[in-house]
Amino acid sequence: DFTCLEMRNSGQPARCLSRPEDLVQQVLYAGKEKGVPVSGENALQRYDNWAYSKILSYRSDIEAFTYLRLGPKLVEPANYARFKTFVAKMKGQGGRRLATAEEAEAIAPGLLI
Repeated sequence: DFTCLEMRNSGQPARCLSRPEDLVQQVLYAGKEKGVPVSGENALQRYDNWAYSKILSYRSDIEAFTYLRLGPKLVEPANYARFKTFVAKMKGQGGRRLATAEEAEAIAPGLLI
């Protein structure tokens, strides 16, 4: 299980020399080359489309995904709508574009966490 799937290279201070997207790609490549399935998870408490879109970009390359940092902020209406859409997209329902709150309800009505 590899972490930081929601992180982007551009979101890290250059002085840290941290390139999470490159690291994820390296792990995915090595797993594919050696026939080892790779699972992933988020490292940070983020509920925005930017983070969800990054995770979705790896959807076809990972075996499973563990969503960490479930908490009260997640179920705030706007965050919860985005989360419902994200879950539906991870399950393969629809394209990779994140839906509006209304579209999310139609995709995954009454989704419970």
